[in-house]
Amino acid sequence: MMQKKPIGKCGMTCTLCPRHYTKGRSCCEGCNSESFFSQICMIFACCTKKKLNGCWECGEYPCTRLTHRKNFKGIYSQDTWLQTCEMIRSKGLDAWYREYAEKSDMIEQMLTRYNNGRLKSFICNLFMNNDLATLKRVAAEGEKIPYKSPSETGPLFREAVERMEGVSIGTPKDD
Repeated sequence: MMQKKPIGKCGMTCTLCPRHYTKGRSCCEGCNSESFFSQICMIFACCTKKKLNGCWECGEYPCTRLTHRKNFKGIYSQDTWLQTCEMIRSKGLDAWYREYAEKSDMIEQMLTRYNNGRLKSFICNLFMNNDLATLKRVAAEGEKIPYKSPSETGPLFREAVERMEGVSIGTPKDD
């Protein structure tokens, strides 16, 4: 399967990350694209040296480089990269990628509909920290909100999500 949605060598789900949608110098298209973060990442350097697509292919998995990785600044990924590597190792890359591509398409729709300039990180963290079934429930709840504009609908969407049971909003208070 040819993959069009980037995956970090560490397992970071690039298109679910707010840095992927940032304009300017801190925009990150994923470490396989010679972007902002690839130049400073030890995991990128390790996988490149070993000629691996990602940590999930490594015979030393999981190593301390991966298991001791901290959240990226302002991104509450709650070890998304470890979860991704585990799922790729257990399900296979193609099966994992199909779900990731669906989440990636959904996030782009939600960012267009709800991001009022202040909800990008909230929406991205929501996607990094919930499974596809939960995100489909979130999308269905959002569809109940009459749409006017992102500036009017976005805050109502956030309030609705925060009231939902079983949804991690991916902030430090969830840890």
